[in-house]
Amino acid sequence: MRPSNLHFNSYVDRLSAKTQFKETSNFFLRALQAIPRLIWDIIKDALIEILFLVILVLMITEMSQGRDLIITFFEPKGLYGLTRMLLSTLSIVLYSSCMWVVPAFIFEWKDRRNASQPDEESLYDRHLYFAHRMLAMIPFWAFAYCVQPKHDYRTFGIFIGLAIVQLLALTVIILFFEKRIKLFILLAGIVVAICCTLIIVNHKTSYLLVKQVYMVGLFALSIVLYLFYALRDNEITTENLEVKTKGSIFKKHLSNTRIYFVIAGITLVSLFVCICYLDLRAVVPESLILLVFSGYVLLIDLIHYLVQFGKLSRFIFGCLVIAIVVLFISGRLPNTRYLEIRYKKDSDHHCGKDLAGIEEYYNKWKDRIIHRQGNAPYDIVLVAGEGGGSRAGYWLAQGLIEMDVTTQGRFQDHIFSLSTVSGSSVGLGTMMSYWTYCKENNISVNSSWLDLPRRVFRYNYVGGNLSGVLVTDLISSLAPWCADGNRNDEQQKEEARCIQQGLIEIRQGLPDAQVRFWHKPDTLDDDKLILRRDFMQFYYNNDRSGQYKIDTSLPLCFINTTRSSDGRRGIFSPIRLASNDFKDALDITRFIYTDSFRADGIKPTTYPGRHRQIALGTACNTSEIFPLFSAPALIDSLGYFLDGGYNDNSGLKTTLEVRDKLISLLQADSAIISPKDYRITVLYFKNSVFEKKYYPGKIDRSSPGLQPFIALTKEPFTGGASYFEEQARITLDSNFIRYQLNYGNLLDTNNSRLDLPDSVMPLKVQKEILEDIYTVKTNVNTKDTTLNFPLARWLSYFIIEKMKVYSAKEFAYERGLPSLINRIQKE
Repeated sequence: MRPSNLHFNSYVDRLSAKTQFKETSNFFLRALQAIPRLIWDIIKDALIEILFLVILVLMITEMSQGRDLIITFFEPKGLYGLTRMLLSTLSIVLYSSCMWVVPAFIFEWKDRRNASQPDEESLYDRHLYFAHRMLAMIPFWAFAYCVQPKHDYRTFGIFIGLAIVQLLALTVIILFFEKRIKLFILLAGIVVAICCTLIIVNHKTSYLLVKQVYMVGLFALSIVLYLFYALRDNEITTENLEVKTKGSIFKKHLSNTRIYFVIAGITLVSLFVCICYLDLRAVVPESLILLVFSGYVLLIDLIHYLVQFGKLSRFIFGCLVIAIVVLFISGRLPNTRYLEIRYKKDSDHHCGKDLAGIEEYYNKWKDRIIHRQGNAPYDIVLVAGEGGGSRAGYWLAQGLIEMDVTTQGRFQDHIFSLSTVSGSSVGLGTMMSYWTYCKENNISVNSSWLDLPRRVFRYNYVGGNLSGVLVTDLISSLAPWCADGNRNDEQQKEEARCIQQGLIEIRQGLPDAQVRFWHKPDTLDDDKLILRRDFMQFYYNNDRSGQYKIDTSLPLCFINTTRSSDGRRGIFSPIRLASNDFKDALDITRFIYTDSFRADGIKPTTYPGRHRQIALGTACNTSEIFPLFSAPALIDSLGYFLDGGYNDNSGLKTTLEVRDKLISLLQADSAIISPKDYRITVLYFKNSVFEKKYYPGKIDRSSPGLQPFIALTKEPFTGGASYFEEQARITLDSNFIRYQLNYGNLLDTNNSRLDLPDSVMPLKVQKEILEDIYTVKTNVNTKDTTLNFPLARWLSYFIIEKMKVYSAKEFAYERGLPSLINRIQKE
């Protein structure tokens, strides 16, 4: 008699015999009674596999960068091309195999140990063979579903229907064509081969066709694996009944043992190679996620089987879990301390000395106003950058470089300050590196630099974060001697290297560097990376008397972050921040650099400083710490800091305070004859949707239980930013310029206005991509998800090119920017 869980009908028969089912000869009625128990058994037996699958699907379909993942998956000139489809498919196959594979030698080991206890049920009988085969198909279905532009109930229902039909067909094949299963595997394999050929042939010329063929290929490949699993399951159960081996537990099920160790070996070796030897920017995110999840499934399943040996094994395992939980909650694990920001140790530049005030910076900067040519007012520009991941960083950097190139490098001289938050802080780091690199190498501004933002933000910065979240940070918690560094450090290094590489490529006239797997990005030494330099080296020069004097060749930068304990704004800036000018703000750089400092307030107090240094990239990274991808940054006793968007996602809060202080300095300055000598303009780089629905006509039908969580994501990221934007617009009127990323232009499907030459991407492909995006745009449940990706750590090639085109076109809109540029050009 075969073990009773090989097929669904045998499971039903066994369950009806063991439990008090209502007596009936009708199999359908008995199956209905068995389904609740089956669901419970699956949850107990495969909870971890289901959990990881749900996480993956939610990440791609619900997280706001999910659509960008899909676009980059199929666009012909993406970062990875066909390599991505191959790696992702292989990772799906690996994860499916890990969900299915049964370590039969463990089952045999347990049965031999319990041979003297005839009442003990064998794991061969308890294992849900048919259910695990079914679960192992879900990764293929889930990914095919994610590829669809619409993620609504109707589409979900269609995919569920297809899955059920496919399972029924495969069940019929296994039950009635058992001896011809290999023939069906061959037929499905031929379909997979045809799909691969069509994808390769049409990859450069089509987007939608490749996507549709890829989905068909996923379904066909799932059939191949399901039938292969069925053959192996049948082999295991047959061997268990017929082979009476008293020797090694591994030899009784030799083929299964080989398969198990091959899959485990591939998973572990792949993880080790990825993290230790590969450039993680070259590893596509979903492949890395599935690879890590595969390792988790193998490990947790192995532990799950081992703890079933008896009460002692369960007791030991329970004690270990409790110990780890207690250590984690108490903060004793190293993982709770590694989050400290890394201080610079290579020099003692400006360490222990107080920072200059904004008055000192202004007193040197105002020479531009006094010595200006002509009698026209001198334009003073205060820049604010909204948050929004790589999209925000790209939009800020591209816009500022457009303005700098258009004015032959003079626009930078008119920028008094830059206030950024979250993703736009990476754009600030790009601009600071660009200005510094050009100055040090005596490079004149030219149009070639318009390509710099694309070279920086085209890269995948997710790999290092994911490996940190899922692998290295866990290792450093449990075995701190095995891992050095953390995901925040890796992210800072990746951004610094990519920016530096882009600068070098453009200066030397080199093409884009190709993403290469076997190429750890250690070719650029840390001391050669501009973003890794000490923050104060950009602003202070040591004169002959040994005094540090502030330098005004670069605009003042204000990098905003948020303290998690009280939601208070923290600011990294090269100047000290007076509490009456920057209200309720934490002066982080002063706290880090000085030996001690006196802070004004209701009760003026002297605080001890840290006499340390930080890199510019560290300050930028502390502004863009978004949950999961990055970890909270601990700055000694000051506390933990998160993404600056938690306080104000616009950057305008700090900019308006700078403006108020600047006006007071200008009005009190006797060298400035009258307000006609200057004109202050706030330039706001906005990358989110401009439309504001104060009084919508239709209510949001989201679940009431989710409303608190929705509010956490909207306020202040949307609500707070909107408030300061309106305050700036009303207060400044014509002196407030919104440099807006126009979503309508990016989603325009009119071929005559696509504006991308065929050399960039075939016109047919452009239209297909836009139609795919437009389908998402019109879906109420997923509106704007294509472009609203604040968590995205890289942008699709197509979106970058579209943003680049419309960044240049933004100059033409009559919102004050053309006049500002023209005035600076005429100097």
